[in-house]
Amino acid sequence: MKTKKSEFRFRQSNLYLLFLLAAVGAFFVTKHFDSPSKNDSPEPSSILEIKNNRQNSPIDSASKVSKKISKFIDTEAEKIGALKNQRILIFPDRNSLEAFLMRKGNRLLVLDQIDALNALHMGFFDLNDLLSKLDGSEKQDFVYSVSIPEFKKEAQTDAVPLNDELLKWLGVTEDHSLWGTGVKIAILDTGIADHLAFKNLIERVNLVPLPADMNDLNGHGTAVASLIFSSNSSIPGIAPGATGLSIRIANDQGQSNSTLIAKGIIEAVTRGADLINISMGSQGTSQVVTEALLFAKKAGVMVIAAAGNSGQEGVMSPASDPSVIAVGAIDAAHQSLNFSTTGEEIDIAAPGYGVNSAYTGNRAGKFNGTSFSAPIITGLIAATKSPGRSAPIRSSKDAWQEIQSNLVDIGDQGKDISTGAGSPDIWRMKNQNQSGIYDASITSITAKRTQNGQQGQILVQNLGTETLINSTLTISNNGHTTTVNIPTLPRGKTQLISIPLDTKTPNKISGSIHSSKQDTRPSNNKRSVSISP
Repeated sequence: MKTKKSEFRFRQSNLYLLFLLAAVGAFFVTKHFDSPSKNDSPEPSSILEIKNNRQNSPIDSASKVSKKISKFIDTEAEKIGALKNQRILIFPDRNSLEAFLMRKGNRLLVLDQIDALNALHMGFFDLNDLLSKLDGSEKQDFVYSVSIPEFKKEAQTDAVPLNDELLKWLGVTEDHSLWGTGVKIAILDTGIADHLAFKNLIERVNLVPLPADMNDLNGHGTAVASLIFSSNSSIPGIAPGATGLSIRIANDQGQSNSTLIAKGIIEAVTRGADLINISMGSQGTSQVVTEALLFAKKAGVMVIAAAGNSGQEGVMSPASDPSVIAVGAIDAAHQSLNFSTTGEEIDIAAPGYGVNSAYTGNRAGKFNGTSFSAPIITGLIAATKSPGRSAPIRSSKDAWQEIQSNLVDIGDQGKDISTGAGSPDIWRMKNQNQSGIYDASITSITAKRTQNGQQGQILVQNLGTETLINSTLTISNNGHTTTVNIPTLPRGKTQLISIPLDTKTPNKISGSIHSSKQDTRPSNNKRSVSISP
């Protein structure tokens, strides 16, 4: 979509109001969208009246400012990739903020304001104009561009799509239509369109104005939301009983900024959200976002965010914040996806390849990215908090703890920078208090360089409730078979078996684990991969 540029005629007396704003970098929606189709089993949707809280946003303000060359160059912001000629000011109290507004004069422009944080988003022509008005009590920080995560790598060619099997993948076998009942979930994104797959009320707050034609609405937020709220079996959601809160913080090019992220978090908390999903991010961390996350944490509101799609180390903000659950992407076979951003901050991984989701215009599509991994975890926390009307609603902290206690260890043994502590397993959560469950599993086969050269690593985990005795692991690599006995493997524990790899030809590795007891889930006893030299 092209943005219309307003033309301004400035008088000489108003030249001081002119400042240079870097428009937020244009970014096209990273939806990998295949064959939109009509919903096969539509249900009526009920949407609350749209609430427009603002007529303009910092994004709009930037686009409306006449672009003229300034003698001042904001090299400080340019060097770190922040938005030029913009700063965040956070004041110790309301009186300090009001005092600054009284003395700021006409050389500075207030682009946005967050009252709950005593924060101002300022624009300026010359940084010295801003600095001259500060008294030292303020916190001063940069403003960063925020966007839908950009793909810098593609998925590997053998990645397995999830399609419409989200519930099966998680281990959901019963009616889950009431999961999430009583839990309010805020989606900070491009907005949620009306869709036949949504049966519950969706409240909407637009911090960025909606397009004049709703057909132009960016569908990223709708696709993200459907993984939580959808009640349609072709595009299933995990917690369709939950209440949705759509907070539009980005325009239809998928652009936003630090201030709008922070403002969206505050809005979600004040409107009673229990959980906040953010499938957007930035490479820079602004103090105003940190303050907003602290505001949410103090209110007991949990934030879940996408790690990013860079395929390299460097988790986006706000996922990089210690208080946020950072989600990486895997395929349906539990393989870490090449595009998933890595880092020590990654807490958990969920499917992010070929995921069936809703789209605008009552359509559906397949999507890739950590944007769609994050709401799977958000929905799972909601479902664990409230598995139905008859069950009491638990705290988000307790729900998250239960999920963490029943993860499938994938990738490297233990917590790793790609998949965090592992992937969720609802079947295991439901059966954690049952006795007599024997479940030996090969959770991953990976390659790793060690002191002994290139090694294939087969990770075995006891996913049952009883200790496994005398389990036999059979490994085949290019026709060479090895048998390993695992004498004892306690509940939840893992064991790593390594084999040498051929460095000249592809390694076709298959593994099979058998315990001395009848296995409750034999479907996870085998795994095969092909590893290039």
